[in-house]
Amino acid sequence: MVQETNIMPINPRVIQLLQRCVPVLATAVFLFSCAAKKPVAQLTVEVPADFSGQLRIHPCRAGAPSEHLTADPTGQVYTSRCLQGAEQVSLVVVQSGRAAEIPASQVELLRTGDGMVVEIRGPTPN
Repeated sequence: MVQETNIMPINPRVIQLLQRCVPVLATAVFLFSCAAKKPVAQLTVEVPADFSGQLRIHPCRAGAPSEHLTADPTGQVYTSRCLQGAEQVSLVVVQSGRAAEIPASQVELLRTGDGMVVEIRGPTPN
């Protein structure tokens, strides 16, 4: 005994429409995911001429400068700049008039449980 099925054939126009739409949708998703990546924030810090060691930057401090950051003799830096959306931070360290960039891969971000940056640690150039 043979059973009949009620499967309708797919219209060729529907197939053509899918063939055109799928690449466009895939491209849109790809572009959206690239746009969603957060940029690397950059901080410039001036350190004393004789300083060597780790910088400890404390963001979101009321009354502290947002630009022209200066480290104290122990490497502590305070800034009013908040880095809530930053996923990565790079540093430009100015020492004795020379600037050196510390890439984001060498900078450590300490965060609260909800992702807010509470401290940034980074080395000074050798």
